[in-house]
Amino acid sequence: MVLTTKLKANKMTIINLNATVKTADDVDHVWGLRVEREDLIACMTPDGPSDDFSCSIHLTNWYTGQVYVLNSLIIGKIISEDFEDEETGYCETVTYYKNSFSTASDLVEKMKAKGVINLDHWVHIKEENKAA
Repeated sequence: MVLTTKLKANKMTIINLNATVKTADDVDHVWGLRVEREDLIACMTPDGPSDDFSCSIHLTNWYTGQVYVLNSLIIGKIISEDFEDEETGYCETVTYYKNSFSTASDLVEKMKAKGVINLDHWVHIKEENKAA
């Protein structure tokens, strides 16, 4: 089981999101990612000014209690997509606001798909006490 790898040349720490621990009953993942809503912020949508929550992404080691937070807050964004009907050739551009939580959740899914995280981009925020 590899939990972390230290690359000395660059002095970065890479963690394996797919690391597991075999227990008597099951196999558990060591690391978990989650999105948390933060402060209410002003934002601009295609329909005009509005508000949304900024979001942070937290990385937790379930066995040591270590918690890290990504060093950037995630905010929503305006998306424009072109849709074309192949039969009729009709094309339409759809513009919408993708909220912060959806944007952060998509980023978490990309991190999980990659399977590794460079801790240089994360801030260690706490170490929870684990009861034995």
